[in-house]
Amino acid sequence: MMYRALQFLLRYAPFVWSGRRFGQASFTLVELLLVLGILALLASGVVMTLNPVRILNDARTKATQYKISEAGDALSRIKGLSGKTSIQITGSGCSDCVCRTSTPVAQNPDCVAQWRTTLSRFEAEGAAQSVYGSLNDFVVDGYGAPFLLDENEGESGACSPDTLRSAGADGLYGTADDLFPYGDPNYIRNVSAGCQGT
Repeated sequence: MMYRALQFLLRYAPFVWSGRRFGQASFTLVELLLVLGILALLASGVVMTLNPVRILNDARTKATQYKISEAGDALSRIKGLSGKTSIQITGSGCSDCVCRTSTPVAQNPDCVAQWRTTLSRFEAEGAAQSVYGSLNDFVVDGYGAPFLLDENEGESGACSPDTLRSAGADGLYGTADDLFPYGDPNYIRNVSAGCQGT
């Protein structure tokens, strides 16, 4: 008996509440708002699932990892063919020292200018060795910031390898999200006698 009463209410109650007569096809404001509310819940669930910000950050990270690995290969190849250390090529013992501030590297004009100078000197050395034309692909990482090179080989007679990095998503030097060529901070190999292979 209770089941039949519930069926009757579910079948005829909308018409009673809306003031519609049987046979008229129209929706009440409450019904429309209910449908819109359900659609809004579904849409928010889709946006939370897809999370466009996370997808964009993942794409930038992958692009940066690819570019920094290619840049590491290019700089290593130029050093290897020329037989010169990065310090000899760039004339600097620490190109990224101007980037070691609390300012994001992309917003630090000295940092951007230093990386462009470093690239142009490697480009000139690469042209002298007939290896590379332009290194313009490596002006910025996937986040729009310059790469950072610390020329360590031969500094104070040490065999420490050079370090090439991207400041990562936060744009700050030396934080946990920094990226290195192939994930190796010591990827750029040494070329000086007694330091090769380190």
